[in-house]
Amino acid sequence: MALTAHPLDQAHTKEYIAGMLRNVCVEWNIDLDKVSVIVTDGEANIVSAAKNVFGDARHVICVDHSLSRITTIDKLPLFEILLTKIRSIVAFFEKSINAVDEIRALQLKEVSSDADILKLIKDEPTRWGSNYAMPERFIKLADKVSLILLRYTSVQMLTGSELAAATEGHDLLQPVAHTITELEGETVSLSGKVIPMLKNMKRSIDSMSPTTEPVRQLKTMFQAQYERKFKDIEFVDTFSIATLLDPRFQTLYLCSLAHAKVLKNVSDMVQIANKNSTTNPNEISSFAPKAGSNNLWNFHHQMVHESSLNHEPDTPVGISGELRNFLHQKVVSLDSNPLAIWDSIRSEYPTLYPIAREYLSKMVTSVPSERLFSRTGATTQNRYRLNAKRMARLAFMGSLSANFWASC
Repeated sequence: MALTAHPLDQAHTKEYIAGMLRNVCVEWNIDLDKVSVIVTDGEANIVSAAKNVFGDARHVICVDHSLSRITTIDKLPLFEILLTKIRSIVAFFEKSINAVDEIRALQLKEVSSDADILKLIKDEPTRWGSNYAMPERFIKLADKVSLILLRYTSVQMLTGSELAAATEGHDLLQPVAHTITELEGETVSLSGKVIPMLKNMKRSIDSMSPTTEPVRQLKTMFQAQYERKFKDIEFVDTFSIATLLDPRFQTLYLCSLAHAKVLKNVSDMVQIANKNSTTNPNEISSFAPKAGSNNLWNFHHQMVHESSLNHEPDTPVGISGELRNFLHQKVVSLDSNPLAIWDSIRSEYPTLYPIAREYLSKMVTSVPSERLFSRTGATTQNRYRLNAKRMARLAFMGSLSANFWASC
């Protein structure tokens, strides 16, 4: 749900943005201490404003933005040459009706309907996904493109070595594309999934051995950027606590230092909750998890198998009994809904349950607000005389689910 959308009519300083954030909280009567997490795109002024208003501990940088920034493949000189040549071929097909008809005719020999016909995709500078989609689609149609370009002299097809490099680069970035797709498509609980996804993504890329120089450079750049952006993500409480309390992962992805830190943090929270607790939650019906599969999670299945061989998980003395019992349970299927799992076991872990619900429900991506920005931009294009107050109300109403309007 989007509470508002406000125009910023001054320089975007951290003080000005912090003031706007406070104004929104006052307008909606939101207690600043009740805000559990604030997600930003990582820009310095936005980060400073968020920390100033809500505190350092509750701020996280959007994982989607960080991933898109570490995969700017067009900044590598050798890869930029490849992308430029592919762009020129795509542009040629956009302008040539004859070439489009020919590539369509070649595909019709292999597919059964027009719905299966593929078109070349042009990348967009402001959207990383298209930077991956363009070479992916080009590689799929490369054999047909090469046949067509033999009859034209205005544009040249990639050489064999260039096509090999483009294919390897596509393979190298595939785990990143899968990660971003899964981040944007998650509708249940994402916070506990971030650390496992990033670690599996990096392991997938580390395991590859490129044979072409542009892709070797790409791999080196990615590894360096990953270290800079995500090296300490296991020590961010928002992610580490959610991972520990996610029945799908628990301690599988936490290094020894992060493991010890998060166990102490959660145990302290349980002890504090025990002192203040006066309620006893009712049990909810159980949830049956389903088995899932995804190339990104190949390493996960191996880790689960190895952990199952160790019947006594490493849970040091001094942690709460509820947490110890929870960590002695086997991890559940990847396709399980962690919130539903916790609902089914809440009577067994009455103190740990509200902590798990809080951390597994935290928003850790700014993608919804990015979509709101696009929607408001489309609205203002057609309605030039909207004032700020009316625009804020439209943004709020437009963010409500269809179920809400159906119940009105």
